[in-house]
Amino acid sequence: MAEIINLIDIARSGRFGPITLGGRLADFADVTGPPAYWGAFSDTKPLSCLMCFGGVEVGFFTDQDDLIVNYAQIDVSRFTRSHMKFARNLNGEELHIHNPFGKKYPKYDLVGKQMQQAGLEYTTDYGKWRVEPPLIMRFGLVTFYFHDEEQTLMEVVLAEHV
Repeated sequence: MAEIINLIDIARSGRFGPITLGGRLADFADVTGPPAYWGAFSDTKPLSCLMCFGGVEVGFFTDQDDLIVNYAQIDVSRFTRSHMKFARNLNGEELHIHNPFGKKYPKYDLVGKQMQQAGLEYTTDYGKWRVEPPLIMRFGLVTFYFHDEEQTLMEVVLAEHV
């Protein structure tokens, strides 16, 4: 049976299914299974390892002898209209991210309206673009980024400082 993670639940909880900031790689890997690809970085601090799972990128930093989740980024362009499969766990079960907005490329206004209907408050930021509407929605540790011309959702990032 597939596990489904909803974008609204990510914004609400600050968690991305099995991915939590500060979580250990070992705990995370048990749930997601092996990544599609990965890379290790010896000369970058604090990031020391990057793993990619079909549209989801997870960065880790080294803490003593362990790898700790530093951030997770969802590439929204990899969605179908309703969801995106991003991993298969060790039991062979698929992990999916559900797109609750009903469009492959949901626009800023639609996302904002549905988040408000879900009872979620957010702050906005213009970033470097300074256009209306603002192109960044922040829900605590979760940030939604929108394309500067089309105002469509591009990526969702779980991180301490975005």
